[in-house]
Amino acid sequence: MVKNKSAKNGNTQKAAVEDSRRRKVQETADKNDVSDLCKRLSAVSVNFRKEGRTVSNHPPCIPRKAFPPESSLTVMQDDSVNVIPHLQDVLSDIRIDLDRKRENRQLINDLVKNTLINALKSRCEIFKHLFREVAFVGSFYEGLKITDADEFDLNIVLKLPFGATTPYEVGEIKRAPGHMFLKWEPAHLDRLKKSTEPKLKPIFNWVDEDGYLLVSKVHRYWESLMDKYMADIDNELRQEVNDLGWSKSGPAITLYFDDVAVDLVPAFAFPWNEIPPPHVKNPQIILPDHKNLRWFVVPKPLKEKGLEKAWRLSFSEHEREMIHDFGWLKPAIKIVKRLRDKQNWKVPDSFSIKTVALWEIECGYLRQEDKLDLAFEKLVRGLIYFLEVGFLPLFWDHRCNKFEEMNPEDGLSKSNFLNKYFQTSDNVIELCRKIAD
Repeated sequence: MVKNKSAKNGNTQKAAVEDSRRRKVQETADKNDVSDLCKRLSAVSVNFRKEGRTVSNHPPCIPRKAFPPESSLTVMQDDSVNVIPHLQDVLSDIRIDLDRKRENRQLINDLVKNTLINALKSRCEIFKHLFREVAFVGSFYEGLKITDADEFDLNIVLKLPFGATTPYEVGEIKRAPGHMFLKWEPAHLDRLKKSTEPKLKPIFNWVDEDGYLLVSKVHRYWESLMDKYMADIDNELRQEVNDLGWSKSGPAITLYFDDVAVDLVPAFAFPWNEIPPPHVKNPQIILPDHKNLRWFVVPKPLKEKGLEKAWRLSFSEHEREMIHDFGWLKPAIKIVKRLRDKQNWKVPDSFSIKTVALWEIECGYLRQEDKLDLAFEKLVRGLIYFLEVGFLPLFWDHRCNKFEEMNPEDGLSKSNFLNKYFQTSDNVIELCRKIAD
């Protein structure tokens, strides 16, 4: 009887070993499949820009099997070591002063929404005609800021230049993934121009002969608006702040005062039921119950010639909603950002870290109920994977690679660094201490 029991145990052990081997083989195959997917997307992205080729109308979801099974994660392997208090120490070290946060938020509201906007409206008829609202975007308003409350991003939302009832077309630009065009029929614009007040007719110079709205024209208007009126408005603004200054950078005009920087970017907004171009995720499908959310386009000029009609897409409101109240995700993102800053890494930038989180939310890898340690490790594991592959697809348009300019060796070096600290829970604690120092 004893002999038979021993043989049975031996067979069970062999079966367990064989089952473990099969699982590892399958996991390796799954990961290779996902790696091949990202490599194919990378090749498509390059060919798309070079040759203008199209890809599927249905952007692929990064599958859950791209990331390690939850049961294999370091923080799940050793229950005897609690990593959470050490992660909370990091969060305590990067907490923003609440009083300064409230004061600066109110100051931005008063300075921009009231003083600056009203001053521009009183001086420029075109701005008065087009201004719609101020939209608060960026890491501060997403609750992801890890340094002082000293940087703010605002979209100055404008109405579409030829009225909401004037038919227009949106479409993809094959050489510029993540962008789209806005077009009106030239004949329709010619008729509209005849009935437009003379002081508003310069708006018609913003389109080319084919009716495409040009990024360069709107961008130039925004800069000229500040050039022309900022000196005049200066005294009004100085009644509220000290050391006022401003500069131009990309699509933004940046105001500086009292150790605070505010980026003001002109934008056109589209309602929830406006469908973006092909190859871009439809926000109605991603967040079907949030009909109050809009998506934007901003005039960020591209370096490549011949792309003056390419408007940068932005889904900042949808991204903010996706991560809102999503368990411990926001604190986990903050810790990863702190880790990046401590290592003086330029890549990944803050948007890339958030992009990893969005992919993991969509495929169900990150879950609402994940505790801080699990959310943190899942986020880092995802980042490791994309650094190894060298391709991080933009969440809304998978043809865009957020790591396009990253040296492959740099990506592998960073992924190896992160992997080293996730061998044991003690290693994770050591990493937390490094971040908190």
